[in-house]
Amino acid sequence: MKGIITLLYYDFLGLIAWFKTQTASKVFILLVFLAVLSGVSLSIFIACKTFFYSLSLSEKYGLLTVKYIIHAAIVIISWFALSTSTISVYGFLVKSDKQFEFLLSYPIKAYLIPLFLFIKSTFMNSLFVLMIFIPIGIAYVNIFQTASFTGFIFRFTFTLILLIVLTNSIASVIGYILAKYIRRKGYLAGILTMSIFMFIMLLIVNIIFPEGINKLYTANNHDFMEIYNNLPLSNSYLPTFWMTEIITQGINIFGIYLSFLTIAILFTSIHFQNNRFLSVFRDLLSHPFSLRSRHKDSYNPTVQFLWNKLPLEFKDLLSITRLPSEIGYAFFLISIDLFFYFLISRIRDVNYFPIQLQYAFMLFVFAWLQFINIAFLLRIVYPLMAKEGPNAWYIFTLPISKLRILFSKIWLALIVSIPFLIFTSFAWMIVPFNKSDYWQFIIISIMSFLTIALANVLFGTIFPNFSQGKDPEKVSTSGMGIVTLFFSFLVIIFSGYLILELQKGLISICMLYLFHLFFIVVTIASLYLISVTNMKKYQF
Repeated sequence: MKGIITLLYYDFLGLIAWFKTQTASKVFILLVFLAVLSGVSLSIFIACKTFFYSLSLSEKYGLLTVKYIIHAAIVIISWFALSTSTISVYGFLVKSDKQFEFLLSYPIKAYLIPLFLFIKSTFMNSLFVLMIFIPIGIAYVNIFQTASFTGFIFRFTFTLILLIVLTNSIASVIGYILAKYIRRKGYLAGILTMSIFMFIMLLIVNIIFPEGINKLYTANNHDFMEIYNNLPLSNSYLPTFWMTEIITQGINIFGIYLSFLTIAILFTSIHFQNNRFLSVFRDLLSHPFSLRSRHKDSYNPTVQFLWNKLPLEFKDLLSITRLPSEIGYAFFLISIDLFFYFLISRIRDVNYFPIQLQYAFMLFVFAWLQFINIAFLLRIVYPLMAKEGPNAWYIFTLPISKLRILFSKIWLALIVSIPFLIFTSFAWMIVPFNKSDYWQFIIISIMSFLTIALANVLFGTIFPNFSQGKDPEKVSTSGMGIVTLFFSFLVIIFSGYLILELQKGLISICMLYLFHLFFIVVTIASLYLISVTNMKKYQF
């Protein structure tokens, strides 16, 4: 125990040391991140409380529906926590080679290292579970008052502990198994693995929310019970059903069984990690990460065309695609977005909501979509100029105009943004809004996205951080990165305000487009002039 405490303590000191450089920008990023998480949690709480209140009017049948929703939330959160925990464990294994080499050279017991990683992974992934599940629990206890509030808090906390420990124990085993496979096969194998996890998650959502569930709203008492008992999550032998019963009813014999099952899986997982850690670590060192096995003399006409016609864009594109972390990050964001909107699409009709809640729901969907886009652009697009790094002097001394270099960054930003533009359009088609509003939301979202994308490129060229160009995270948290983030939020607020005014009928769609277009032209033109001026002052 003393060894684990020591490792955790020094890991905490490392975190403190990390904050000692660029403290203001990193603290600001942290506060923004916490504000976003708080906003998401608050939105979940408001939506759940409003929905639970409408169901409480149906008394017994409303309570049964709420129990099913809580059960569904447990299933979805469990699988998502399992997926993110697996990614977390894998990331710790493949990105901490130097740290492991240092620790293994010290006279500490080998089992402490995998246990240390397991505790870190459990703590980090518990934040996601708490962010999503606590608002649901608070909304439930606010509407359906239990006999003992203290008892509910105990049962709710007990369920959270079981869920977090169970998912992380299973995820650790999967992470160790996948580490060798993905390391040898390359990032395409990682993307394939994440795709499988995402497909299973969407399949789970589709199963637990079948088409016939909408009939519960209009069914009479007899038909309601018949439909309810035939729903997939009505099986009383599911472990997640036992968790739901612990929250809504109390701890019974099945809850005790679940506790023993969790303890057994926990110790089995720790034993597996202890036995596999050294072999996995040696294998990771002996098999460096490979992108893809290619023959040196292979000819690819597409690559040859890009290299001949668009050399600068192709060079920057390789700086993204050759980093598995960048590809994985983009795919992870798309996966989160896809899951979120697929889940939202299961809401068949928002017309049942009060008008103010409809407005709030609409703005939340728009803000969440743009937030994911900002996370992508700030990490992938903003550092494009800074990625030139120590070799920037070579690029800018070539017989190429600086405007050509600038436009190569702009064109690449638009190219890599195409998947997110397509997804932005697709997302609005599956959310439960009036079909007549789809194109309005799509056009507004695309205009906002393009504004933020161009702004990220131009802000990134004003004061590029060439010295840290190899670390996109450090570049994104620099002072100019904070300014870019702040500007992106202003664009979201401005666009959200126009959407709200449009829905209230206070402005026409033509006026909205004109306001947005004027905003784009003024801001992007100003940033372009500043960018061109500052590029002339680059010194190497």
